[in-house]
Amino acid sequence: MKYTPHYKPQFGNDVKTYASLKKQIEKKVESILEDPYHNTEALEKKDGHDLRSLRSKRVDKNFRIIFAICEECKELFPDKEKPCRYCEPDLPPKSVVFFTVRPHKIVYKADKPLD
Repeated sequence: MKYTPHYKPQFGNDVKTYASLKKQIEKKVESILEDPYHNTEALEKKDGHDLRSLRSKRVDKNFRIIFAICEECKELFPDKEKPCRYCEPDLPPKSVVFFTVRPHKIVYKADKPLD
């Protein structure tokens, strides 16, 4: 079953900024929507960043797409009123929220990677 995409404004800005990667990004987004668990990395808490409930997919050697799968957020944080810290709580479970596509070093090492 295909998932429904939801895009944060930063994602659109990043696609414009890195226009040379647009076709590769579009292909990766399509593959994520087909199966967001396939060839993606579940992120975790480390180096002062709590990125639990987010996932990463490689675009090329340097760039990563950061996204969340709503059903996974709700499973990871079942007792929370707002299960996912990054998403809207009323999104359907078969939704994927795309946050950003940026170089690896920015996404994982910035003080606020999703700003």
